[in-house]
Amino acid sequence: MSFSSSVTANLRRVPTSREPTAGLGRHAIVAHVDRWYTRPRGTADARAVLVVLDVDLDDALPRDEAEELERRSRLGRTVERALSARIRHGDAVARIDAGRFAILRAGRLSDEHTAAFESRELAHAVEEALVGRPEGFGVRVTVGATTLVGDDARAGQEALGSVTAAMLEGKLLTDDRVVVVVAPRG
Repeated sequence: MSFSSSVTANLRRVPTSREPTAGLGRHAIVAHVDRWYTRPRGTADARAVLVVLDVDLDDALPRDEAEELERRSRLGRTVERALSARIRHGDAVARIDAGRFAILRAGRLSDEHTAAFESRELAHAVEEALVGRPEGFGVRVTVGATTLVGDDARAGQEALGSVTAAMLEGKLLTDDRVVVVVAPRG
């Protein structure tokens, strides 16, 4: 008899400085992207979407260290549940750090607006889950996405890096929710 964890178990695993494999979530999603490019597909124009979602607390809010740790923990669990409810068959997910999550969504994705649609949908789902909850006060959601095209392979690290760099740029420009979409070779 064997047991395998659910795909969403990867969202519940909070990376810490004490984990045996530093950066495990980041390495996992990069490996999934790399494998997607090497997997045989029926057509050369096959597509997937890499979505990275980041939730962070407003630094201007008053802080109580003990309360903040508990709040961050509740915030992470709320985000996990919101994302878990949106996971589809064939998705690969990872928790990159305490407040950042990644989803690789493949399947029947054909139009060029898919990355924008998927990122806005996930941002909205997380924001909805935080409405009226104490851990949702002062939280900013940043989402980045890029479309992966089967005949235009790039390394998983490059794809993840381009999305997170665009997210950081967007966060520096505003305190509002940020949704950025990186061009397939962006």
